[in-house]
Amino acid sequence: MTISEEDAVEAKQRLAAPLGTDPALPSSESGAAGLAGLIAACRMPAFREALGLDGEARILLFNTEGDPAGLSTPGSAATCTV
Repeated sequence: MTISEEDAVEAKQRLAAPLGTDPALPSSESGAAGLAGLIAACRMPAFREALGLDGEARILLFNTEGDPAGLSTPGSAATCTV
């Protein structure tokens, strides 16, 4: 599967502004690529069926890169505390 730059930007925006009380997750477009692929797959019935994406599906995604500029969520920066 190939995703477009627009798909990656949409996924980044979804992570930055989630629904309900879900926490915002700072991400780069690269980090959000897994979510972009999932969204793309969900939009295609053949992919949904082949991957078993239904109401019972459980999905684990990894955000592999935070927003390096801290711009995904206003007023916050991606930080790492060790």
